[in-house]
Amino acid sequence: MVKAVCHQLRTWMDQGLSPIPISINQSRLLFCEAGYADTLKELITRYQVPARLLVLEILEGLAMENPDDFNTRIDQLHAAGFKVSMDDFGSGYSSQNTLCQIRIDELKIDQGFLRQASDRKDDRHWVILEQTVLLAQRLKIPTVVEGVETQQNEERIRKLGCDLGQGYYYSKPISAAEFTEKYLKASARENTLGSLPQA
Repeated sequence: MVKAVCHQLRTWMDQGLSPIPISINQSRLLFCEAGYADTLKELITRYQVPARLLVLEILEGLAMENPDDFNTRIDQLHAAGFKVSMDDFGSGYSSQNTLCQIRIDELKIDQGFLRQASDRKDDRHWVILEQTVLLAQRLKIPTVVEGVETQQNEERIRKLGCDLGQGYYYSKPISAAEFTEKYLKASARENTLGSLPQA
């Protein structure tokens, strides 16, 4: 999958488009593989793409099996320029201690948080979500809330101070070709028009 992402990023760059970072789920087996960081470095060198455009997503359970080893691996990835995101935070037995022990670059809050907060009539779930976001902010970890399905969801996570949202409210899954036309090329056209001298 990393190879496919590198190929897509290279395609965009060759077309003169400004690519955006792409998140890639990393399995336990892959992340723990000997030479993992070296394999990733070889791929970005082969395709000549910046490491900062690849965000490696890992699950919290993997991080907590052995935080020291996990941080060592993250340090190797950081040294190469990659970013690491913790996916589905809150889907299991998440703890504040998790965020204190590991050196991640982004926290993706599981969609269950937002769904439960939206479905319940009391505000307790919103309080938990708000405090999770505030904790991440104090630790200077950007947050992404998963499962944004409605305008109301969007408005509330903005009020909470979340950095990003992810969900069908913004877009359903689309092909790389459709994404290129709808977002990257459209953005490039807008930037070009915006830079034209005014009559």
